[in-house]
Amino acid sequence: MDPMEAESLLRNVDRRTQQVEQILRTLPTLEEVRTEIRNAVRPSPGGESLPQTAANLATREDLTAATAPLATQGQLADAIAPLATQAQLAAAIEPLATKKELATAVEPLATKVELAAAVELLATKAELAAAVEPLATKKELTAAVEPLATRSETQLAIRQEGEHTRRHFDVVAESLRDDIRVIAESQVSLQKGGKQDRKEIDGILKTHEKRIGGLEAANARMRKRR
Repeated sequence: MDPMEAESLLRNVDRRTQQVEQILRTLPTLEEVRTEIRNAVRPSPGGESLPQTAANLATREDLTAATAPLATQGQLADAIAPLATQAQLAAAIEPLATKKELATAVEPLATKVELAAAVELLATKAELAAAVEPLATKKELTAAVEPLATRSETQLAIRQEGEHTRRHFDVVAESLRDDIRVIAESQVSLQKGGKQDRKEIDGILKTHEKRIGGLEAANARMRKRR
């Protein structure tokens, strides 16, 4: 039985019981009936006869008609048998939440308006799909970088190229040293020659100096790359 229904039935029984009690208060007790009967059969001081006095008394029919609408103790017991007692009502509502507890429980929860406002800022599935559509996948990235050289491969190639350049520079430098030595020897032997020969030798020396400077600059650039 619902607690509200139980409380309503209990109030109804209380009301009906009060009505029965009010009616019972108007009825004479057994002792009052006996006293009234004794007074009725006793001759009245005014000389009223017994039949006249008895005529004022209630008959069995009158008593039956008066008590017919009243509930008996058995009917009362049957009526309240299915009803919940105050203890049962208290036990039934004890685990239920009060209005205050309900308000406290829902107070930290989000409302529909707050939910709508929060969701409105988020990206939809369609927007997510549109955003990632132009981006490269892992497979495409792998395919794109697969033919490229790795860092170790690049460092190895630079190191090999540097070693090759250094060997080439060493060969060229050795050749230049030989040329310079020959030129120096020739210059010593030609110091006694004319001015025209000296100019030619100076031109050759300047050319060799430029070539050596270019090789030294190229070697410095290769070292910086390493």
